[in-house]
Amino acid sequence: MKRSFLSIGRLFISLFFVLPLFIEPIFAISVIPAPTILGWNIKDSPTDSYSSPRPETELTCNSYTNINSASSHWTDVSGGDEHIKYQRQYRYNLGSEWTGWSGNEIYSEPYTNFRVFGSSTGNRGIYDTKIRAFYDTDGDNILDEGEPYSEWSSGCPITFDNTPPTKPSTIGFSDPVMSCGAQTNIGKVTVDWSDSTDNYALAGYDYFIDYPLVGGGRSTWSQFFTVSQYRGTLNQGLHSIKVRARDKAGNVSEWTDLCDITYDSIPPVVPIGIYYKDTDK
Repeated sequence: MKRSFLSIGRLFISLFFVLPLFIEPIFAISVIPAPTILGWNIKDSPTDSYSSPRPETELTCNSYTNINSASSHWTDVSGGDEHIKYQRQYRYNLGSEWTGWSGNEIYSEPYTNFRVFGSSTGNRGIYDTKIRAFYDTDGDNILDEGEPYSEWSSGCPITFDNTPPTKPSTIGFSDPVMSCGAQTNIGKVTVDWSDSTDNYALAGYDYFIDYPLVGGGRSTWSQFFTVSQYRGTLNQGLHSIKVRARDKAGNVSEWTDLCDITYDSIPPVVPIGIYYKDTDK
């Protein structure tokens, strides 16, 4: 019996010192914070690496892009522990309804590589992604049964849209009402054009004017407006105006034809006297 107790005692002491080596990490990483998706980075330069996207986040969640290559970024919750990995899932809506969440991509860094939107030419639609962290105990880049993991992050949708909005179909003037090519002595007018439509989200209009300078010469001016009109002051001479629509993804319509208006507030010269020439002599 004494030998048996010694054996049991040695076994207990062995287990006391050995088990913590296995138990302690499990307790230490049993609660893993969920990552927060920061947004998206787009590949718009030949120097952008597909495998190592720029660390800056260029587009927030719920943004729009017409560039068919994007990388999602999220907060790093690893604390420097190389065992912390990230699992990504995604879904998309190409116009009718959302698909279910799918995918089982594993990342060691807090961002994906650049990914196209469905195909090499891009499939227009809304794309969503979510991330969770897990403790990769055996380092096999697989979330195995029994390995602890965090809650899923909230989704982070982005819309891929490469279709331009419709071109404004008409342009003219109101207050006072005039058509293109008009002449006026009223020095302040409102330029009006028809509203454009877009398949996802219209941002507004690019406005361009070529106008005469006071004292001679000409210049140009351009501005972005969210509404389909602009009220401005005219200088003496010919003004040429055109507009185009722009959506939130950066797509633009064709420009309208130039719409001219001439401002002339200078009265004609009145003759000082009238002379008659006698043609009979």
